[in-house]
Amino acid sequence: MLTRTVARPVAIAAAACVTLILGLVAARPVAAQFLPTVLYGAGLAPGQKVEAFIDGKSCASTTASPKGEWVMQIPVDAPCGPKPDAAITFTLDGKPVTATPAATWQSGGIPTANIRTGYSLTASGSGSSGTTQDTADTTDGGGGNAVLFIALGVVLLAAGGVGLYFYRRNSAI
Repeated sequence: MLTRTVARPVAIAAAACVTLILGLVAARPVAAQFLPTVLYGAGLAPGQKVEAFIDGKSCASTTASPKGEWVMQIPVDAPCGPKPDAAITFTLDGKPVTATPAATWQSGGIPTANIRTGYSLTASGSGSSGTTQDTADTTDGGGGNAVLFIALGVVLLAAGGVGLYFYRRNSAI
């Protein structure tokens, strides 16, 4: 009789331990996920076309808004095959431009040179400018699902403790 009533709290504690272990194991795959690099800028003429390239292959393009602002994303599965630290080059209306500072692809990158305005694009000899971004690695590092598994494990351990408390309290009566 005693083993049957003790089995429930023990089963809950075992489930909690398994859940905690799964949470720790799940932490590694989450870190391998990649986020797109987001490029943006301002100061262009409305309607100008900005295109980004890696190794001469087009990654993404956009046109400047009526305010001269533009934004684009380069996901990890873009046709240009982006890899961490790959140099990004730009064209403005089909003509090569120089990004200041130089842009590189990073998962989830954010502009570090000037977060508010991004990069400046300068066409050779024309002096026209815009912006894009310098990127930094801001990957999750393994949070996401692992945190959920660990939290679930803690809840299950607490439930097992409460169950054991009530079991002992009822069996003492």
